Amino acid sequence: MRKDYIESLLSGVSIIPSVLSVNLVGSYFEKQLEDISDIDFVIVVKKLDREIYDYILNYFKKFDHKKFLGNYEIQINSSFGPLKIYDDKLIILHIMIYDIDGHVEHVINSPFTCFDWERTENFKLNKLNKLFPVGRLMLNDFLNARRGVVDYKNDINKNQLSIREYSFENQSNYAISKKYIELDSIHLTEYTYHIVKNLLNNYVKFLLNINELGKIDDENYSKHLGLTYTKYKEKIYEIKNRKDTRSPSTQNDVTWVSEFLDEFYRKTEFIYQDSTKLIFIRHAKTKSNNLPIFFGTKNNSEIINKDKVKSRYEKYTCYTSPSIRAKQTVTKYGFDNFTESELLSEIDYGKAEGMLFDEFKENYSEIVRKWSEKEDPRFPEGENNYDVSLRVEKFLNSTKFSDSFIVTHQVFLRCLFGKLFNMPIHLWYLINIPHNTPLEVIKINNTYYPNISRSMFKVMFKNFIYQD
Repeated sequence: MRKDYIESLLSGVSIIPSVLSVNLVGSYFEKQLEDISDIDFVIVVKKLDREIYDYILNYFKKFDHKKFLGNYEIQINSSFGPLKIYDDKLIILHIMIYDIDGHVEHVINSPFTCFDWERTENFKLNKLNKLFPVGRLMLNDFLNARRGVVDYKNDINKNQLSIREYSFENQSNYAISKKYIELDSIHLTEYTYHIVKNLLNNYVKFLLNINELGKIDDENYSKHLGLTYTKYKEKIYEIKNRKDTRSPSTQNDVTWVSEFLDEFYRKTEFIYQDSTKLIFIRHAKTKSNNLPIFFGTKNNSEIINKDKVKSRYEKYTCYTSPSIRAKQTVTKYGFDNFTESELLSEIDYGKAEGMLFDEFKENYSEIVRKWSEKEDPRFPEGENNYDVSLRVEKFLNSTKFSDSFIVTHQVFLRCLFGKLFNMPIHLWYLINIPHNTPLEVIKINNTYYPNISRSMFKVMFKNFIYQD
């Protein structure tokens, strides 16, 4: 019956015009009905306006819930945030509605939440990561994202949590306002457990590059967080028990959470400081980059702007592709000593080198056809993405790095970040690599992790945003 209930709701919303994705998220199927405080739905539409917003909410209000849930009363919560409403006679439908722009901004600002939502298999139409993906969690996210360490610390210190709500200026334009809710004793229990659980879970997801719950357990908490976890283990079990029994907490009961946040913050900062930093950069722009041609290893164009730039990487070891444009970029950043590596070269376009894109389509239609079928054919007498990715791996695995500044090319970096962000190889060509822009990768215990800002992630993966 419960599955039929969700199926009916999802199916009904999915046929509403403009809806692109409708999802059940959260733990609805993992709990008994009497233990559920709310049922979470995420809906993404093409363009949000007052009419479509009201239409979706009215659909949920008018739905025959009693047919499936019996005598429970239904209440709609359309705000954003972890606010829980407890009432034994109520089930809260938490309806979170975004348009494409809103979904993209939510991914950028709240990657932890969106990453969790991507895991759901209870959806209609498009999975959320097909509209715009999180990719994976990064160390940067813990320090800078919404619901990261800093945000949580501020909320705990002020005894509040923040939610967001829509306001419609007219039928077409909306704004999102931020609102603070004071934590009562029950919400204090719920929110402090939410904070600790999510930081622990997300840290394991980050370190193991996963988005599944099979390895989210005590063993991995202890293994990867050490004293930051074991010191507070009993307190965590205690707050979980109070949360499960909906018991209140006092400020004295949760003072340790603030200490835990401080230790977690210091842990992430130490891991970053102790990591090896690799700053990858695509060479500065050349005139050939403006031409609609395949511009690879055989083109010796020079960079347009050779002016020196101030750099905070002057003490880093420098590596570069042998191309003129890469070595000129090295000089631009003030490096006199550097190591050249053929592994850092641009893709070898073979016979397509210097060829116009339209000319290539005409002469090599079979290769173009294979691209359309998600295959990875080699350029005629040249390389493919897989070949370049092998060079990427060889460079990373054969070099004993200290902190390094590495100048290379677009396809090399597409292969590097495509693989690091778990993107399928047939989509790597969509990754946008800006010229002359530092992109950080960190090495922790012989494993490489991307560590760019989420704003840079949006720039690099802008072509992955859903297009109608």
